[in-house]
Amino acid sequence: MKKLLITTLMVGALVGSVFAQGTVSLPLGSVYKAEYSPDGVTITPVPVGNPAQVSTYGNLNIQVYYAPVGTAAPFGSAFSTASMMPSAWTASTTSPLQQVLGLAGITPSTTFTLQNATGGANSEVMVVGWTGTYANWDAAYTAWQASPTTVLLGWTGEALSGGALAWSNGTGNPGGSPPTTPVALATGAAGYNGLILTTTTIIPEPSTFALAGLGAAALLIFRRRK
Repeated sequence: MKKLLITTLMVGALVGSVFAQGTVSLPLGSVYKAEYSPDGVTITPVPVGNPAQVSTYGNLNIQVYYAPVGTAAPFGSAFSTASMMPSAWTASTTSPLQQVLGLAGITPSTTFTLQNATGGANSEVMVVGWTGTYANWDAAYTAWQASPTTVLLGWTGEALSGGALAWSNGTGNPGGSPPTTPVALATGAAGYNGLILTTTTIIPEPSTFALAGLGAAALLIFRRRK
């Protein structure tokens, strides 16, 4: 009797976990590409590979984060607004997309599972990206803080990437009766517009420091003469 009860509970939990999830799909990136720009000016498509390598910065990583509908976007359009991911936002259970196929910048259509979302209902979503072997956004952001010139970050709605910071998106219901397929992420200005991974923490050239020093010295001399 105990074994039967335990088995029933386990099956019930498993069924419940299947129903408590939604699915979305990142579209084939023939238009909305994966690119990078270390200086914030020159934009380069990520080369073909699996995992794709972003110059000397390491692997490409693209991930979907989700939250209840209406949850405020965690970052703004300026790169300086990046931070650790707030607790309201959860990473999909699907591993970050790392592949670029066919031509530089083109990512495959990929299904992301939103484990704790209600299948078939809308969720607030956003797409983020980073370089390296970091498992998630927070690990990559922490590494970027420690060494800003070795990690690239990006997200939907950031000034270079464009698109929306976050948006309400439908989801598929794999546990429905009948099951429904993943819902494509909205694209363009109201959704995913591709990703351009970057860092605005650029170390000034020595000439920049020299010019700044000369300006400060000239100002000091001018004040003394007055």
